[in-house]
Amino acid sequence: MKLLHISDIHGNKDNLEIVLNIAQAKHKDIEVVACSGDLISSCLSVEEAKKMHSAFGFIKRSIKSDQQVPFPDLLNFLLSSSKAPSELKKAAEDYSDLEKKFDELASGQYGALADVVKGFPQKFFIIPGNSDSTQFFNFFDRFSLHNNVETFNGVKFAGYGSLGEVPIFLPPTRIINTSEEKLYERMIESDPDVALTHIPPYGFQDTNL
Repeated sequence: MKLLHISDIHGNKDNLEIVLNIAQAKHKDIEVVACSGDLISSCLSVEEAKKMHSAFGFIKRSIKSDQQVPFPDLLNFLLSSSKAPSELKKAAEDYSDLEKKFDELASGQYGALADVVKGFPQKFFIIPGNSDSTQFFNFFDRFSLHNNVETFNGVKFAGYGSLGEVPIFLPPTRIINTSEEKLYERMIESDPDVALTHIPPYGFQDTNL
């Protein structure tokens, strides 16, 4: 089987279209196209990202509870409450505004790339990278191999995405929940012919050997 692997597109639709042209020209030779994630680029400036994380941290530190209240619920409460302290309400508004801006820009990038992906004539597998948000699944769920196993033309593929350092522009409420333990379990249990991950294998680019 001939497989074409791509990764780290980071919002560059033009580059993805170049890959599409190659895949279309060689559709009789290439059976599978696999993408290891990192589809979007920075959707917020450094200043905006710092402001967003500052607001997030302030809210988390200021509201103590015996129960683990999901942050979106805290956010909605602060935005709708007339009794919330002004500092907390302002932090909630700042976070909400920047989260919405991120969502709009990320959706635009994902949508543009998804339109290109639909043109690939090959079987297309994709997983999210560490810069991808939960919106990834809204656009690529039909192609996603994340935490999944699929056999195609006698070859078993297993995928598990994300992991790695979370970029500053990604809202905490948009991070894809992954773990190295789950990655390990998925690969050991499935014993695939092809493992699709975003982080490199042990021994490659390690910093703490």
